[in-house]
Amino acid sequence: FPAATDAGVLRELLLFLRQQGYSRLRVGDCSSISAVPTRNVADKTGILAAVEGLAEFVAFDEQPWLRLESGLPYLPAVSVPQSLAETDFLLHLANMKTHSLADFSFGLKLGIGYMHPLERYALHKENLQEKVAEMASLIVPDLTIVDGRRAFVCGGPVTGRVEASEVMLVGRNSLAVDVAAYRKLYALKRQLGCVEGFAAEPFAMRQLARAGQLAFGGQPWQEYALVE
Repeated sequence: FPAATDAGVLRELLLFLRQQGYSRLRVGDCSSISAVPTRNVADKTGILAAVEGLAEFVAFDEQPWLRLESGLPYLPAVSVPQSLAETDFLLHLANMKTHSLADFSFGLKLGIGYMHPLERYALHKENLQEKVAEMASLIVPDLTIVDGRRAFVCGGPVTGRVEASEVMLVGRNSLAVDVAAYRKLYALKRQLGCVEGFAAEPFAMRQLARAGQLAFGGQPWQEYALVE
């Protein structure tokens, strides 16, 4: 953490959901093609231990895949895990960090984890920011949490400068959460004197600019409540 999910936070979240009466919980992920099998990564990062006794761990690279035809200009088709079709409520637990290729990685970028690993080669060749936004519009979570207690303020997504930001953001609209996360990260970068190519206006950034053109949950993102 913040390169990977904090296993302790994940376990506390699963315990909370259990206390709320949710009993059929699954935690899913898929590593990049250079890191699969995902289950080995989940073991090394403590994720398997975190879900033990509380949820089933689903490694997408062990699952069948479905082909989605989106008709979108930057990402016209994509393969996603079949297990998504068997999920009633989708919750994203993301981190707050800069990303050397996508500028930043919050809730929207988490959607790339649903993409077949072999398709991620072409993803990174051009228009990555726009593709991230379009992927996020295809698989829209019911709730997004961004764990920003610590953040990469430069570098990322695997290594970078880590600083305390002491914030957790929760919202029903993934775009609203990412806009708030961007503002927090930008303020921290400005405070530390490492603004780099980041703009004060969130929608001046390509990832959020494209996301703002797409529908997330059927309502304008400004109408959603956000809990900090």
